[in-house]
This record gives sequence, structure tokens and C-alpha cells, in this order.
Amino acid sequence: GLNDVRDNPSSHNINFLNTPSDFTITILDVSGQIVYRQTVEGAPNGQFQWDMFSTDGAEVASGLYIYHIEYGSGEAATGHFAILR
Repeated sequence: GLNDVRDNPSSHNINFLNTPSDFTITILDVSGQIVYRQTVEGAPNGQFQWDMFSTDGAEVASGLYIYHIEYGSGEAATGHFAILR
């Protein structure tokens, strides 16, 4: 399965591990607003790194976020993580 995100809190990247090679990731804030979405093809070594900038280029705020990874024929993985600045 997909690993939860565990990283150095002061780091400016969040690493998703054990991802499928091709997937779409959506990151939402707790109010359900989409802050980031990307389709990835051929993720190296099942890893995806997010720089914590929203799709429109703004640095996201501290708080709780939800990720949703869709892959294959309708399969999905969901989880959450906190960003502390």
C-alpha cells in the first residue's frame, strides 16, 4: 500500500512513497478546496515529491491536508498529513 507521509517537518518537500508509476494526485485542504493536482506518468521508484506549493504557485499554509491518489482502473488511495511551518 501507499505509505503515509513522514518527513522532516522543516523540510520544504513532502515525499509520497510506494506510489503507482502512473497516477493523478489531488491535495485538498480540510474545507475541501483543491490546492494541488497533478497527473504523474512514470514516477521514479514509486516516489513523488511535492514542494508544498499550490497549483497557482502559492506556498500552502500550515494545517491539515488530505491527499487522494487515483490510479489503474478506478483504484484510489487516500490519506492525510499535516504541514507545520
